[in-house]
Amino acid sequence: MFSKDGNTLLAVMNKVSDGVYTCKYKPTAWENFRFIFVGENKDDKQTWYGSDPSDLFKLSTASDCWDIWFKDDVTGGEVTVTADLNTMTCCLLYTSPSPRDISGS
Repeated sequence: MFSKDGNTLLAVMNKVSDGVYTCKYKPTAWENFRFIFVGENKDDKQTWYGSDPSDLFKLSTASDCWDIWFKDDVTGGEVTVTADLNTMTCCLLYTSPSPRDISGS
């Protein structure tokens, strides 16, 4: 998982099954990011994934794809990020309370 400009590694995703990768990440601010798939070998082709402009959770490799982003209210909470290259989808699961989860307590 890299910053949108590709210069900053945000998290390393671990393979959990064939074509499915996940990691935990703690955003410190509203962030845009993209996934990169390197492959099993260092010489494999690198593929960048963003989101389909019509659906934030649908992955795309098109040149006009959008960055994927965390909403600003997850700052300080941990997020589990999962990319499924079989279905070309991604999921952002809030694993720590976000401000909206604890606002009533």
